[in-house]
Amino acid sequence: MGIINMRYPAILRSLSVICLLFWAASTQAQDHQTNFTFGKELFREGRYELAMQSFKKVMMPAPDNPYAPYASFYNALSAYKLGQSENSRNLFLELTQRFPAWEKLDEAYYWLATGYFEQNQPAAALDYLKRVKSPAMSVEIKLLKTKYISKIDSLNQLKVLYSNHSQDTVVASWLAKNIMSDPGNTLDQAMVREIVEKFGLPVESFGLVDLSKSVKKSEYHVAVMLPFMFSSLDESKANPRADFVTELYTGILLAAEKLNAENKKVIIHAYDTRRSGAVTTKLLQKAELKRMDLIIGPLYPEPSKLVSDFSFANKINMINPVSANPDVMAGNPFSFLLRPTYLTQSLKAAEYAKEKFQENKNALVFYEYKPNDNRDSLAAVLYAQQLRDNKFNVLKVKPLRSNEAHYLIDTLSFKKEVEIKSKERLDSMLLHPEKYIVKSKQKTYGKDSLVYHHEVWGIKRDSIGHIMIASSNPLFATNTISAVEIRPDKIPVIGREDWLDIPQVNYDQVERINAVFISPVFIDKSRTTYQSFSGNYMRKYKAPPSVYASLGYEMTIVFGGLMHANGNYFQAGLPEGEIVEGVFTSGFEYGFHNDNQVVTFLKLENNQLVKEVK
Repeated sequence: MGIINMRYPAILRSLSVICLLFWAASTQAQDHQTNFTFGKELFREGRYELAMQSFKKVMMPAPDNPYAPYASFYNALSAYKLGQSENSRNLFLELTQRFPAWEKLDEAYYWLATGYFEQNQPAAALDYLKRVKSPAMSVEIKLLKTKYISKIDSLNQLKVLYSNHSQDTVVASWLAKNIMSDPGNTLDQAMVREIVEKFGLPVESFGLVDLSKSVKKSEYHVAVMLPFMFSSLDESKANPRADFVTELYTGILLAAEKLNAENKKVIIHAYDTRRSGAVTTKLLQKAELKRMDLIIGPLYPEPSKLVSDFSFANKINMINPVSANPDVMAGNPFSFLLRPTYLTQSLKAAEYAKEKFQENKNALVFYEYKPNDNRDSLAAVLYAQQLRDNKFNVLKVKPLRSNEAHYLIDTLSFKKEVEIKSKERLDSMLLHPEKYIVKSKQKTYGKDSLVYHHEVWGIKRDSIGHIMIASSNPLFATNTISAVEIRPDKIPVIGREDWLDIPQVNYDQVERINAVFISPVFIDKSRTTYQSFSGNYMRKYKAPPSVYASLGYEMTIVFGGLMHANGNYFQAGLPEGEIVEGVFTSGFEYGFHNDNQVVTFLKLENNQLVKEVK
């Protein structure tokens, strides 16, 4: 009994402590709720600084504190409302780390993304939006993306975003809109078609052709709108040697005859634009032109722009048979080039170089500077950029005016005399004389040692993998060929096909240096199809077919056949990468593009032009 009496006060003390703890816990939980509720009220009233003070009392995680993540969220949001961007971002980040299982974490990701968007960091913003799992937030997220992505006007930035977020519809569609809003940007229009098909976007809202509306017919009407400059178009049939326009037209007529004989009816309608905008405008008022299935031409800028606008408004395909200028296609998805643009040629040349010159990735690029014509400079810069993107070392991208063409031979064949005083350096050079020394000149005695004089190459032998010349100037061609032939290492050269038409260019020289030439449209005269065409042409026009007559024939046969296969939109049914066989050229590839993607590379073997196999 005494023991019980002695223990009783101790038990009371223990019970008292337990009660105090429960009371304290209950009181603390009540404080958490009170502080959070008070903070929310202050937040609703816009008193964000005071709200943050209340939320900070509730933010520490504890078993009895379910308000901690909510207080952390509203604390970060209060900082955002106060314009404390960096503080808000850090608080949201801290929230995601301290409460990774919180059921409202999607809200934190949304506001983190908002902050990153406002700090012009869209890549980080999109990364956080990808973490949002709640379908209920999809509309809000799309609106947020649209608000900020639509402010980006840098095409390169959009491309980078798309490469890292290739499944994001908002990024993809805004990139496509930006591409199509730039009338000079034709290289990327293939990407637009790809995006539209990938995401099932409305084709016509991007200014593209709805290929599902291609109509198959028993006969197709083709308007040939060229500057014939004749008082009567009948004159053009009489003299195929008149000029290249007439030659082009005679090839078209001969091809139409062949197609009609094969029951692939193509009816040719000729219109003389006379290189005049006024004449072309009057022609376009003819009601019959709106019923055409294809327009060939025009060739000159003012008539071409007028017809392009007509083509776009009436959704009629047009094709330019001679131009390589991407501006001809700009802003009109119905406008095509028979040839690859000079930019496409440059891209394909870079692909060729990447395959052929892997052993030595040092390259020199030269182009002709013309004050009012940037085609060569754009081709050279694009070529160099493509090589650099593939880990090539482009040592120089050098512009030269026409009167500076001698720089090529001066640089490539330059030799200099050097003094070599170091015995170690001399021994090193003598171990590899083929690399350094042209010839030993002499040796003399210096004050304290022998001094050797040697003539060496300014550009060391075998140090350059290849040279690319973006110019058709005869001086650039002849200087480059001569300079490379002088050298003992025979640096590979990529030039242009029209170098071969320059009288001063010696075919034996070209073959010795193993030069390669970019050919936008190579007519293979060894084909039986060409020989048959040539014979028919000679019989009809009493003259051999020119390049232009050949191209007119090739174009009409190929595109007339495609219309009979695919409908008036010949590009329907031509997937990316599919090559349509040419009659006597290397063929045609369009896919998502509006210029031909087939570029041939030529070299000389036994004084005969042959196609270089990649």
